[in-house]
Amino acid sequence: MTAGPQIRHLPASATIADIRAALDEDGACIVDNLVSRETADQLLAEATPFFDKVTASENDFAGKNTQRVGAVVARFPTARTLIGNETVLGTVESVLLPHCEKVQLHTAQIIGIAPPSPAQPLHRDQAVWGEINLGFEPEVSVIWALVDFTLENGCTRVVPKSHTWDYSRNVRDEEIAFAEMDKGSCLFYTGSAVHSGGMNSSDHTRYAMVVSYSLGWLRQEENQYLSCPPDIARTLEPRIYELLGYTVGAPLLGYYSDPRVPAATVDGKIIESGLGPDVLLPEQALGKRPRDKMKELHTYQEATA
Repeated sequence: MTAGPQIRHLPASATIADIRAALDEDGACIVDNLVSRETADQLLAEATPFFDKVTASENDFAGKNTQRVGAVVARFPTARTLIGNETVLGTVESVLLPHCEKVQLHTAQIIGIAPPSPAQPLHRDQAVWGEINLGFEPEVSVIWALVDFTLENGCTRVVPKSHTWDYSRNVRDEEIAFAEMDKGSCLFYTGSAVHSGGMNSSDHTRYAMVVSYSLGWLRQEENQYLSCPPDIARTLEPRIYELLGYTVGAPLLGYYSDPRVPAATVDGKIIESGLGPDVLLPEQALGKRPRDKMKELHTYQEATA
């Protein structure tokens, strides 16, 4: 363990309340061995053919020796299991649901930082929406270690308690903590926590899956409808395609109209949203029935009549 500030480690048996408390206090924490090493190995094996073909990034922020593979929901079955992990989703919802009706998958990538790589510049993920302090967290991220994370191979750097800082506050080197953790463990951190990829001075690549979740009424960083189009999304479990955005984020937030026909069908039957045959719910693009939205839309219709 390195000297200096530390990131709190919690066991895999930690409750959602335990993880939430650590995030509230420090802006980040590690849950050790939340999935098995074999699960981490399986996900990396699924992604390896893509790393064999993807070139490294070409700028300092993304990392000139860093490869990034996206569309993980569409491509990798094991990724879906991790993205839908109950402990993860429960924690994410505990932070975000006070400010929205639905959480969504914001972005997901499997990242390989190859040596030699300098440390990535420190940043806050919520800056993707501009340097605006909303007064509450718009995003929660999870970094899954697909290999052991060490200081030498570029484990993530985090500044504990920086989620409480003003944007003008500068980071001192002695305030940086290092997310050393075992394969299968994960680092939780909030969108306002200062962090970055670490310097890889080892002889091997550091692999991780980075998954971010955000408020359902914000624009997603990764366009999930293009990364996982309807023909693939319709094959997924409801909880996963709903996270992608194939559901309304609140009554009417995300409806659509099919430009080809005046109505969508399920099992050959026309399904209406409650607001007319040309106002359709995202699930209908997948040939699915909404699990809990029809009542919400009828309620909206009555309230606005």
